[in-house]
Amino acid sequence: MTLLQIAGPETVELFKTFLWRNNADKDDPDLIMDQLEKYCNPRKNTTYERHIFNKTNQNPFESIHSYVTDSKVKAKTCEFGNLTDSLIRDRIVCGMLRDALRARLLREEDLKLEKAFNISRSGEASDA
Repeated sequence: MTLLQIAGPETVELFKTFLWRNNADKDDPDLIMDQLEKYCNPRKNTTYERHIFNKTNQNPFESIHSYVTDSKVKAKTCEFGNLTDSLIRDRIVCGMLRDALRARLLREEDLKLEKAFNISRSGEASDA
């Protein structure tokens, strides 16, 4: 039984659309798997992912915890590397709803993500 027979009719139809360098490549299981992986895991558009991340603002009924979590999830697809935590911190400061809390964070020297989160949570709790 071949790989395509096991995969099913949808995969066979997909296989027919692949471009091959030569006919022998169609029979190479490793090359078939490479083509299937490229199809199932398309390259991401980092510029688009960063655009989505940078548009993220806290919603009126969203807790700071939820907002930070959402920002962290979106940052994972952005390939920020070593800047990830500082960019999430900046997004929190820029996108939060409470101006007074933002001002408090902006007064902090050497503000790290964890400290920004803790100050924001405390400020949110005192508002409640």
